[in-house]
Amino acid sequence: RNVQKSMSPLYSVQVTESVALLVMCLVKMVVAERNFTYLVANFAFISCLIVLTGSYMMAAGDITHEASLVGTSIFHSGWEHCHCRSDLRALAVVSLQMSQVPVYMTAFGVITLSYSNFISVIRSSYSFFAVMY
Repeated sequence: RNVQKSMSPLYSVQVTESVALLVMCLVKMVVAERNFTYLVANFAFISCLIVLTGSYMMAAGDITHEASLVGTSIFHSGWEHCHCRSDLRALAVVSLQMSQVPVYMTAFGVITLSYSNFISVIRSSYSFFAVMY
């Protein structure tokens, strides 16, 4: 939760910035003169932008996926066989209860950062460009 609280503004800015910059690059490609050097530079910029956005969203998607597996891992760890240490069993039960609350990394508190939403962000950039141009 603390990571979500501290990183949410950064993720929100990243998603907004990537959509805006992708739209501007697509508009530049349509409007400006087309020579080979310009196209290579523009494609390199677009590729870097997509990789940067993808790295943010896929890392957050990995956090969400791995956090969903913690409860199952704790449950199957054999915690019920610790008869000599009741504090360890109590800690395992509390951890199991806390792991039932899903962990989601979000941008704007709405867009869950995941693999599928990365594709949605790229598609929305192109859709916005297609509607505006």
